[in-house]
Amino acid sequence: MVNVLSATPGIKTIAAGGTYSARFDAFQGPNTVSQLQQLRADIALLSSSALVDTVAYHQEEQNVAAKRAMLASATRAYLLVDPNKFGRTALHVMADVTEFTGLIVSEAPPAQTAAAMKKAGNSIIVAEQAS
Repeated sequence: MVNVLSATPGIKTIAAGGTYSARFDAFQGPNTVSQLQQLRADIALLSSSALVDTVAYHQEEQNVAAKRAMLASATRAYLLVDPNKFGRTALHVMADVTEFTGLIVSEAPPAQTAAAMKKAGNSIIVAEQAS
């Protein structure tokens, strides 16, 4: 995603360093979390490995720490969830969906998730998949 965003005019892309994980194509670890805590982002786009009811999960503890730090540092944060992740769980709780400004999905989320977002006044954006 960094490559796509950095090529977009008008968007300043910053990547926090740390230990690089090829598996997740992301930086993680204490250095990453520390750097993220020093930033203030206009918008954060965060993905999740699993979504059950209103809780987003991830299987990697270090990724969760970085994602929570970014969530706390952003003015607006959007959770990106592939429909294949609905109803699945993973080891670590990342956040409740209501902590996000919005949810970005390619198809409508489960009813309980949608109801929680609506009650919190947060948006659900159904994005078209690129062909």
